[in-house]
Amino acid sequence: MGIKEMKEKAKEKMAEKSKLAAESAAKHGSAAGMGFFNELKKEAIYRGKWAKGMIVGKKDENKLPPPPDEVEEEEVVEKITQDDLIQPYEAGAPLMVTIVSASGLAKADMFGKSDPMCVLEFMGKDIASTDVCDNTMDPVWYPEKKHTFKIRLPAKSKLPILKVKVFDSDAPAIMSKVISSTKTGDFLGEVVLKGLHLLHPEGEEFQTDLTPPFPEGADPLDKPDKVMGKVYDLEADPEKTKKYNKLVKGRISISINRKKVDEQIERKEKAKHEREMNKNRENEKYLNMAPPSAVVMKERAGMEGGLWVPKRFAEIKKGDDRHKMNYIEGECELRGLRELYKLSFTNTRVIQKFKDVETDSDEDSDDDMVIERRAKQRVKLSLYMTKKKPKKRMADIEETGHLVKCDAPEGYIDGLIGKHAKTTSFDVSLKDCPNVDEYAGSVIVKRAGDSPITDEPVIFGFARFSRSAKEIPGTEQALGMGQAKDRMKKDAQGSTSTGIEGLNSVAHYSRLAKNAWQFLELTEEDEISYKQFKNALDLLNIIVLEGRAQRLFNACDLPDESGEASGKVSMTEFEVAMMMNDAVPKTGPDLTPLDAFFIFDVDGSGEINQTEFQECVKALGQLRTDDELLELFVQADKDKSGVIDYKEFKKIWCHSLVDPQVELEKLGVEPHRISTEGVLSKLTQVGPLHRKRVQFNNFLNANALMRQIEKSDKEMLVAFDTVQEKVKRVRIEAQQRKDERKRAKKAEQNIHSREAARDAAFRDKEKRQQIQKEQRERAKQRIQEKIMKEKLLAEKEQAKQREQMMISMNRKEKEAFRIKEIRRKGEDKLVLKDMGYRVVPQDLYKTAESQAKLANLVILDLSGNKLVELPESDFLFNLNTLRSFNLSHNRIMHFPPEIANCGNLEHWLVDNNDLRELPNEIKFMHEMIHLDASRNKLERIPTEIENMYPLKYLVLHSNKISDLGYGIGELAKLEFCNLSSNMLRELPEDFSHLTSLTKLDLSNNAITHLPEYFGSLIMAQQVNLSVNQIQVLPDSMSNMEKLEILRINDNWLQEIPACSKGWIACMDLQVKNNKIRRIAPEIGEMLSLQSFYAPMNQIEAIPAEFGMLTALQQLNLRTNWITEIPPEIGALVSLQNMDISHNRLNTELPPEFGLLRALRTLDFSHNKISGLPMSFGALECLETLDMGHNTLPSVPQSMMYLQSLRELDCSGNRIKSFPMHLCDLTNLRSLDLSSNSLEYLPTAVDMFTALKKLDLHHNLLRALPLEFATLLDHVKEIDVIQNPFNQFPEKWNYRWTEKEMYQNPSGYSNQEVFEYIKDESMYFTCAEDEWKETGALHFDNRLNFKEFVWGNEDYKVTGVAKRMGKVPVYDKDGIYVLRYDMRWHDRFLEHLKRFYFSAKETGLCPVINELNKEDREDREKTEKLARKRKDEMVAKAKREHEEREKRKKDVYDEDVHQKFRRAESHLIERSKRTRHVGNVTNETLLEEIKRRVELQEMGKRGVEKRRMLEAKDEMKRLKNFVNSNVGSLDGVKRTTPIDIVPCWKSKPITNESVLDRRKGAATFKKKFSKKERNYDQFGPGGRGKQDAAALAMLGD
Repeated sequence: MGIKEMKEKAKEKMAEKSKLAAESAAKHGSAAGMGFFNELKKEAIYRGKWAKGMIVGKKDENKLPPPPDEVEEEEVVEKITQDDLIQPYEAGAPLMVTIVSASGLAKADMFGKSDPMCVLEFMGKDIASTDVCDNTMDPVWYPEKKHTFKIRLPAKSKLPILKVKVFDSDAPAIMSKVISSTKTGDFLGEVVLKGLHLLHPEGEEFQTDLTPPFPEGADPLDKPDKVMGKVYDLEADPEKTKKYNKLVKGRISISINRKKVDEQIERKEKAKHEREMNKNRENEKYLNMAPPSAVVMKERAGMEGGLWVPKRFAEIKKGDDRHKMNYIEGECELRGLRELYKLSFTNTRVIQKFKDVETDSDEDSDDDMVIERRAKQRVKLSLYMTKKKPKKRMADIEETGHLVKCDAPEGYIDGLIGKHAKTTSFDVSLKDCPNVDEYAGSVIVKRAGDSPITDEPVIFGFARFSRSAKEIPGTEQALGMGQAKDRMKKDAQGSTSTGIEGLNSVAHYSRLAKNAWQFLELTEEDEISYKQFKNALDLLNIIVLEGRAQRLFNACDLPDESGEASGKVSMTEFEVAMMMNDAVPKTGPDLTPLDAFFIFDVDGSGEINQTEFQECVKALGQLRTDDELLELFVQADKDKSGVIDYKEFKKIWCHSLVDPQVELEKLGVEPHRISTEGVLSKLTQVGPLHRKRVQFNNFLNANALMRQIEKSDKEMLVAFDTVQEKVKRVRIEAQQRKDERKRAKKAEQNIHSREAARDAAFRDKEKRQQIQKEQRERAKQRIQEKIMKEKLLAEKEQAKQREQMMISMNRKEKEAFRIKEIRRKGEDKLVLKDMGYRVVPQDLYKTAESQAKLANLVILDLSGNKLVELPESDFLFNLNTLRSFNLSHNRIMHFPPEIANCGNLEHWLVDNNDLRELPNEIKFMHEMIHLDASRNKLERIPTEIENMYPLKYLVLHSNKISDLGYGIGELAKLEFCNLSSNMLRELPEDFSHLTSLTKLDLSNNAITHLPEYFGSLIMAQQVNLSVNQIQVLPDSMSNMEKLEILRINDNWLQEIPACSKGWIACMDLQVKNNKIRRIAPEIGEMLSLQSFYAPMNQIEAIPAEFGMLTALQQLNLRTNWITEIPPEIGALVSLQNMDISHNRLNTELPPEFGLLRALRTLDFSHNKISGLPMSFGALECLETLDMGHNTLPSVPQSMMYLQSLRELDCSGNRIKSFPMHLCDLTNLRSLDLSSNSLEYLPTAVDMFTALKKLDLHHNLLRALPLEFATLLDHVKEIDVIQNPFNQFPEKWNYRWTEKEMYQNPSGYSNQEVFEYIKDESMYFTCAEDEWKETGALHFDNRLNFKEFVWGNEDYKVTGVAKRMGKVPVYDKDGIYVLRYDMRWHDRFLEHLKRFYFSAKETGLCPVINELNKEDREDREKTEKLARKRKDEMVAKAKREHEEREKRKKDVYDEDVHQKFRRAESHLIERSKRTRHVGNVTNETLLEEIKRRVELQEMGKRGVEKRRMLEAKDEMKRLKNFVNSNVGSLDGVKRTTPIDIVPCWKSKPITNESVLDRRKGAATFKKKFSKKERNYDQFGPGGRGKQDAAALAMLGD
């Protein structure tokens, strides 16, 4: 590609760009077009440099230049000012940052949008993150989600930097990013705020309202607070690659609230102000002192001027231009007197932008309406002192500035400032303003709350203090010429020269230009505007008037490619301008009209308007009124255009603004003067003629001055036209001289090159020799230095180790002292147990004080609350010193990632929560000793648990863990592990690596087998494998020699394996509810075994080696298949408790059983043991014995030697006689003889008064002896139920059920029996004595029953009631006898009747208990005679009865005989039943009861079936009836479903409803009436029409 083609392409591209620039300018204004043009210019420069490089050969011609946007721009070093740094009062203050919303974010998910969240990074550290907004690219965090964060500003003089990064939360690295992970997620952009952008965001522009829209219809109370802030564009991370920043897009809204920062600043300033006030009070005391000098000082201080010394000076500049309000101009000066200060305002006035509505006539009016209108239109202005740099807009002036109260109404300053042309001067005291020297200026402002109300304060004027006081002004300085007066005079004297002689060297001007560019902070390629041109001259201290500066700038502003001036000059052009300034002759020290014109032509239009003209006249020191100035302006404006050009200005300058005569004298021209010689001149020195002569003279001088000005302007223009070529020629000559010097220097170097080469070769040779010598010496020196260095390093290392040791010791001592102090103050422990918290209170972690307390905590207890989650920030982050953390009994479901900060935790209790999994951050808890996560919902154990290598206690029971993973095997220090009540099916192989484990609980799981090397747990002492499915124990368990307790209950074990021989330390072995059939003989080697618990198995035999367990104390073989006890059982000399019940023992116990001298409890019940050995009495320590439900015929006599026996159970045997030999057992407290074959009790039964419980139920007792009443007073529990007691009065009748008759054959309850025996014991002896004395009289019917009770004096019969005697009645205290009452009671009457008539029938007294043989024979003889006599009496009565019946037959019907026969059959049936019940045995009674129960059940089932069929028929009948009567029941409301309509079936089945098969029993329907059965629904006893209506509606 050739040069021409490249130029053509570049030209075409430039044309396109120019077209775009023109379009941009037309659309967005000239500023936008100019900016686009500058970019175009930079691109052209870049392509030109590229073309130049290609021509030289350094570029590839085929490779086109990249576009300007792809060219990497040079890194611009951002300027940092003092305002960007943290000020002293701002250090440590909290700054509130609110993330409001974002918009236009990129789509990060493949199936959906994005899930954005923000991460805040402050000073290089991640401090917090917002919540996640699901599936949106326009997220809104405020006010629903987590949005506001508090950051603390760093120390003073540091640059604060805040980064807000936006991520997509679907990336897996977001959570790890918060905990400083090396992974990265989907990055959506960031915003960097630093310096003033962060500290004072409101200082840049107006903030906008960022509050999200409030939905319509919502509760107004839920409306969020207004949020003000800014919207920032998301930017790419410059430190990352393009791939990382590929999704950067959108904007984010952020609000920064520095209210608390300002409060801290105000608080500190207030404290400083108080210190200053104290200092001022001391100064006032000094001023008020007694010496006269102080008095004079005080008086002079009050005078105007006085002793006040000017300190600093400032001009009041125009305020904010954006408001349609007035502004203030003037001057102010800061003056001081010792420690007192004041502000002196001079020439101060208010400039109105718009004329007021009120007329001039209203200004002095006293009308009330005018005064009221004036008060409403008044703008109240306040004076503030500010430490910040004063400027046009200061939104925070009310917060950061100091309000100064003026000596005016309400303290406002607007009443002291003049209006319009009226200027005022006044002083304002700063006595209440502290540290006046620190303030940068003052501001006159309308506060936001004053009328009219605005969003922020409005600045009317501001003054920036200079560094020193105002210099005394002179004429030249007032015109801006004082500093260069001497130099301008010197230049004016040499104005006739060419000006080239006054030039310095070119290097001088180059240095000046470089200095100017450095002052302006520009690069050498940058260009400056006219304003920057003037600033550069000021910075270089070059005094150039405005007109001359404008000419210099225009002369150096060379045209560009378009042929027009660019309005900017480069560094080279600036050098030329300075050379032209020195080369062009100066006009003199005085102000020329051209200079004045350009000075007051502010807008640079080449014309002066009326305002600029007035300012010019005032600057010249002429005091003229506004009318005069207006008239003078109209006079100068000849063309009536409203402005004055330079030509018109020169004319008015010469004729009206200056004295022509004085100006001509300054220019060295002789002016026209009025002649004072001659008569005519003397006559015209006064009067009108003199004035005309003066006017004519001034006219001539003005014209002469006009010609001189035009001449000097022409010369100046010529000088400017010619001096540029001269300057260029000077620069070319300087460059030529520089090149000549370079060539001469190079030639001189070539002349001496050959001689220098020879000398250099010789010198090189000597140098090499010297170098070799030095190398040898250096090598030797290096060896010595190396030896010394190693020695020094060793010494330094030792010193360093000692120093580190000392530092470590000091650190430990300080830490120990700190912890001791914290513990002493009680700040190391915080207990908030059972407080009912649902969330952690914010006052625990939000404030700085609370965070400091959290940082000192060692123990934190939050158990027993209702916490669902923990705060995600500021809470766990400060708990880095925590050692014990109790969160049990809450509702926590997960933990935030900040739990990783608790890396020093040693005890962590999270039991009784809702955890689904343990956090992965446990890998950072390297100090953990005790972890309790029981009673949760954990399903697995994370592999990160392997990092908790110091862990000793692991409690995870009552969860849903099904897999332990492969990390638990790395816990080499684990001592206690509880994994019970989970869902484990197997254990990992590395579980056997837990060699330090001492206690293991794996109960209540589903483990089917154990690892092969499970026996590697050689330190295990307690192992619980209960409630699993283990069938076989591994052989490696024989290595567990330290095992003390082993529980394998409720498993599927088939035998106790041979590996038990290795359990030499085992003391407790439990194998309950397994399928064990065999016990290995190796069990005899468990010499330490003390308890063997194996019930509910299938053990058939006890091995003989069992006798080797001499330390065994408890043996439980209950519910097995054991048939015999081996004789070796007698070797268990330490056995105390033995239970072999519910087995299959069918022989006597071995005699060796008596060797178990230490036995205390023995239970061999529910077997078939028929006898006990005689050695059984040797069990002298036996306390409890249960031998019930065997086949023992009697209680052995050897048991009388068991003196320690307290409880004896002999129930369910075949014992027929009461064991009276047990009465010698004084310690016996409980005796159970129930379910035996006892018929009578001995009369000596009252010897067992030491008993507390006596059970005699379910025997064959016919009666109880009267001595039994004595036991009732001593024994608390006695049971005699289910005995026949046929000697008691009959109580049953045919209506009693068979079940009740079986449970209590006699019909008497325990209480009734006891009452009966007590009553019998009270009267029976007296009745028996009475009968023995008077029985013959009663038997012959000479005495009756009444006389038997109360006696008969005629026959000298005492009577039973009198024989019972009297009983004393005592008072309440039981001391005095009040009276004696009869012992007789009317309740004895029924008992005595039975006694009397029974004795009268037989002639003998009734017998209560069993008699001996002789008494029984005598009694039988007597009863035989009595029966014979009775038969005779019966036969006589029968004959008499037959005679009566015969007589009745004639009178009554034959049915009478049938009734008598029925009564007689009932009597016979009753007597048969009574004899049958009395003579039946126990077994026969049980069989009969069983048969009757079966018959009763069959009857019940038949009745129930029949009733069901009848119920169905009844329901069909009812439905048919209802359907047939629907028409008459249309308006009836449905109330009852048809399924619950009452009928006879609803009556519950009871004993009475069962079919009674006894003779004469009534049927069921006869027992219950129709009303009860509710059979007829519409009868008088029915439910009425309501039920019928319900049935009808259901039928529909």
